[in-house]
Amino acid sequence: MPVIYREATPVDVHGIISYMKTVSDEPGLYIGFEPGEFDPTVEAEISWIEDHARADNSIILLAIATDSPRDAWDLKDGELVGLMNCWGGTRGANRHETTLGITVKANRRGQGIGTELMRQAIEWARGTGLVKRVQLEVVSENVEAQELYERLGFVAEGVRKRALWKQQRWMDSVVMGLLL
Repeated sequence: MPVIYREATPVDVHGIISYMKTVSDEPGLYIGFEPGEFDPTVEAEISWIEDHARADNSIILLAIATDSPRDAWDLKDGELVGLMNCWGGTRGANRHETTLGITVKANRRGQGIGTELMRQAIEWARGTGLVKRVQLEVVSENVEAQELYERLGFVAEGVRKRALWKQQRWMDSVVMGLLL
């Protein structure tokens, strides 16, 4: 099934919540939620989407598997298989930077969806005229993701020791940045 990519809107709220609950419950996933921990209200999630849409240095991109590109405007007719968000700094001193987070459903990994979401995020960032730095954190043992980020131009800048407590153990995270 082909995948289309588009910006999130408030009508996507239920699909996004369902998707995030699914991926946060996946064993071995390296995100900042433990299984069952992602539980926002619909109102809070709509506010999160709207805050991104209002900010000139923030965006939420969706990857939607669908048989027809026109169906992807309604998540009922497609499957949300990836989500990427960039959240920009809110002060004069850091408005030029945006922090990127990305997830892809387990059954759709290794198919280029994460790569395409990352490419579109970088293209969007360059196109803003404002964003000069994209940063992210990746769990140190997630070597495959680190290699993808390096291929796209990100550079490791440091390690945060014991950044996460997941899967009954401490995990370090690598801070990576891309200067535009």
